[in-house]
Amino acid sequence: MHPLLAGLAQLAQLEELWLGRNRIADIGDGLSALRSLKRLSLQSNRLTSMAGLQQCTALEELYLRWGGRPTPHMLQLAATCCAPALHAVAPARLAVS
Repeated sequence: MHPLLAGLAQLAQLEELWLGRNRIADIGDGLSALRSLKRLSLQSNRLTSMAGLQQCTALEELYLRWGGRPTPHMLQLAATCCAPALHAVAPARLAVS
């Protein structure tokens, strides 16, 4: 898990988190306590897995832009995300309807 994610457990009521450009490769359990999280930006990181996002059941918007266009790899990572309601794909946003 990235060190930046280590201290987030105490922010259980957090609704919006922007973590773009932090070289995050693995979310791990860093977001597991953020059950109120509605908007999450992980743009321009080095994600190889979305594992660990399963507990973010309130998630409505997930931003994953890499270089301006969604890549097949990015879409595959998003498809493995916990929030089954995330389904409408736009270039920088996966959104709940």
